[in-house]
Amino acid sequence: MNTSAASTASGVAGINSGNGSGVFGQTVSGRGVYGKATDLVNGYGVYSEGNAYVDGNLGWKAKTGYIAVSAAAFRPVRGTYNYQNWGNMLTPDDSSSPYYYAPVQLPHGATVIALAFTWQDYSAANDAMCRLYRNSLDGGGSAMATVSSSDSLGNGSSGTLGITDPVVANDNYAYFLEWYLPNNNTSGYAVLIIYTFTGPY
Repeated sequence: MNTSAASTASGVAGINSGNGSGVFGQTVSGRGVYGKATDLVNGYGVYSEGNAYVDGNLGWKAKTGYIAVSAAAFRPVRGTYNYQNWGNMLTPDDSSSPYYYAPVQLPHGATVIALAFTWQDYSAANDAMCRLYRNSLDGGGSAMATVSSSDSLGNGSSGTLGITDPVVANDNYAYFLEWYLPNNNTSGYAVLIIYTFTGPY
């Protein structure tokens, strides 16, 4: 092992003035070259001053991402609907204006792990409801997750970890949200989608 006590020196240095490798590492199943930074804020396990080229796959530790969709994104299924959308809150004016939709752009390859819906519900007989759908590019689709206000009166939030077909595949599917607000005693505030991803961030 080569070490350097100076704070700005190199533990290992390689210089090649031709077309070869300044530092070369090769292994069968381990790590050809391994770099570790003990200071995760200011240090770099691997640092490239110039272009970087990878002949193979890159892997990242899984991270958690969030997409928040406000009421402003939702539109009625028909232009004849009677409703109020103030951006932070959508409320139908009658029971004949219940369905609203909003697009969602999820990162390709991400895994959806949770869906949460914030709402207002003063209807004892009907629930406000939110669904996340994936729609195949030829028109067919299915629900990935469903949450509702569950007969709760007042302001609240509902969530689920039960996600069907959670891996996002933008090469075959498009994604969108549906709100079912059955009457003027139900309102939608926002939706939160939580996902994990292992790509660049």
